[in-house]
Amino acid sequence: MAGILWALAGPRLFQPNPETLAIRAVAEGAIRSLYFDAFPPASYRDGPLPSPVAQSIRDRVSAHIANSFTPSPRARYEPMILAAVDQIGTGSWDSAGDLTIDWGSATITGDRSTIGFRSHQWLIRHSADPGQPSQAPWRLEGSWDWQLTLVRTDDRWQVDALDSQCVAGCP
Repeated sequence: MAGILWALAGPRLFQPNPETLAIRAVAEGAIRSLYFDAFPPASYRDGPLPSPVAQSIRDRVSAHIANSFTPSPRARYEPMILAAVDQIGTGSWDSAGDLTIDWGSATITGDRSTIGFRSHQWLIRHSADPGQPSQAPWRLEGSWDWQLTLVRTDDRWQVDALDSQCVAGCP
């Protein structure tokens, strides 16, 4: 009888609670905004970005960073990501990639939380450095261990601090 009950309820016994799922969603959104928001559209080929396209990317970056981060990390990361947009077509830029996450534990104490996880990401990097021969795009892959601190303000979680350590092949 216990085997039948386990077969029916077992997978549900290990599901994270809704608060942990909300924290995971914000954490993943934050990491995605850092790595993937500055991608040009799939239709982009080379050269300077048209102003409306660049502005669309900038708007996306700013919206996602504002949604995912508190003011202190936002002030640090938003200018870095926006500067990456300026590199598209003239320096190094990324055009595709994806992310998988192996979740660790989340600790929630009132309106603060910490969560740890390992991310595995890959990117397609391009280089159009002036004065250098052009080279074919290449794939970068890396794995990172992350520790994020989140705070809840107005019933919404945001990343307040993050720390990472390269595990393998970090770009």
